[in-house]
Amino acid sequence: MTTTKKLKLSEIETKDRLSDLPESVILHLLSFLNAKYAVQTCVLSTRWRNLWKLLPVLIFNFTDFQFYKKFMNFIFKVLSLRNSSVTLQALEYKRDGGQIDPRLLKNIVNYAISHNVQQLGLCSYTKIAQFHLTCFHVGL
Repeated sequence: MTTTKKLKLSEIETKDRLSDLPESVILHLLSFLNAKYAVQTCVLSTRWRNLWKLLPVLIFNFTDFQFYKKFMNFIFKVLSLRNSSVTLQALEYKRDGGQIDPRLLKNIVNYAISHNVQQLGLCSYTKIAQFHLTCFHVGL
């Protein structure tokens, strides 16, 4: 005869093992997320509140947003609030279709250059000014 024991919630380990990881490991894990989701982790605990500001990789993907204006404002906000003393290894911008605001593109490129980004990825299937831009990565 097999006996099944139901565990009470108090008997289940409720320890937050992810938050116990070193900051460098958490940041490495967060760097695989799109910026929107990495920023949203700030609500997990007080320890996570400002971790997104230290991300070594920023991935901006329009598919995470319904409206381009919100996407654009999000990028401006993240770039302005990010801790500039932290090395930015990579910055990616992805958008399929629609127009790209030249001001946003200029801001992204200038931010990447001024922060010595090591890899810049711009991926868009639309016309920008007088040339057609299609996914390219630049190792700076």
